[in-house]
Amino acid sequence: ETVTVAGGIATVTLTDTVAETFAVAITNGAGLTNPSSDSIIVSLGPATQVVITGPGADFATDGSTTLTVQVQAANSNLVTTDSTTTITFDPTLSGTISAVGTGTGDLSYGVVGGAETVTVAGGIATVTLTDTVVETFQVAITNGAGLSNPSSDSITVSAGAADHMVVTATDGSANTGDSEVLSVQLVDQYGNAVSSASAVTVTVTGSATFSATDMGGCTGCQSTSGTLSASGAGSVTITDTVGETVTVSANATGDAEVVANVAASVDFLAKFGYRKSLTIDRTKVACAASPPTTLSNFPVLINITGDLDLRTTTDGGDVTDAQGDDIIFRALNPTTCGGPSVCTLDHEIEQYTSAA
Repeated sequence: ETVTVAGGIATVTLTDTVAETFAVAITNGAGLTNPSSDSIIVSLGPATQVVITGPGADFATDGSTTLTVQVQAANSNLVTTDSTTTITFDPTLSGTISAVGTGTGDLSYGVVGGAETVTVAGGIATVTLTDTVVETFQVAITNGAGLSNPSSDSITVSAGAADHMVVTATDGSANTGDSEVLSVQLVDQYGNAVSSASAVTVTVTGSATFSATDMGGCTGCQSTSGTLSASGAGSVTITDTVGETVTVSANATGDAEVVANVAASVDFLAKFGYRKSLTIDRTKVACAASPPTTLSNFPVLINITGDLDLRTTTDGGDVTDAQGDDIIFRALNPTTCGGPSVCTLDHEIEQYTSAA
């Protein structure tokens, strides 16, 4: 600023929003001798806020990110002399603080969704964050010095690199001659779906064969190769005429397999020529609790007399084995079977009279 003196005097007002020492050079246009530059020290005001200066970047489940905050005075000046303010980082969902960078933590990190309190060093606190779930989580940031806090930091986590295949059966059981649909999904090492139209080979054991597939490949065979959809998913349908347990497994080209491929089993249950329906009235089942609770895995004694159908075939009935060994007990609902829609129940025939 050039000032024309008034009465031989010139005055200016100076400000500075940065904590620093600056100099003011003074020169004149009359050829007079100039003074030395004036040196002025601007000191730091009191801390007023905690600010996110390095927000966490979005990352994949097999990666991590760093989150940095500062204790600042007015005009965003870092309070470098602060080594006492505590900052608490508190992630939601499956966000996990895996390490403390700058500052001294309370060693609570490493817990999924757990908070970590860090004492700043030079006014700075830094943590490393991980997450093994595809989601968007928040990190709330608070301080113990009564300063204003920033808004929570939002971080989006995507699936990591393709690692292995997971095969899942719809029911887990079917009658012989019927079919079972199984889904096939490419996932990362933590089980998150990976979107990739990868080449895949699916195989089935036993006497079962593929009757349908949405990935291309063959039908009527026990090994089929095709391509997953853009979402990394596919499905196959198997059928079997033999009563047995078969396993369906899949392998994608180029997957890392840090975790082994996950196969699925399907129980094919031999069909029967005759059947009788047995219904257990839950109100007749004694239970000490009030109100009654649902029981599971409880024994039932079934005593049937006078049923001509339960005679052996030589005595005019439908049972082919003289000991009654071809009598089975089968459940036909997911609740009784614990998931599958059809299952054979464990049983013991204590007594059988072929001419009953």
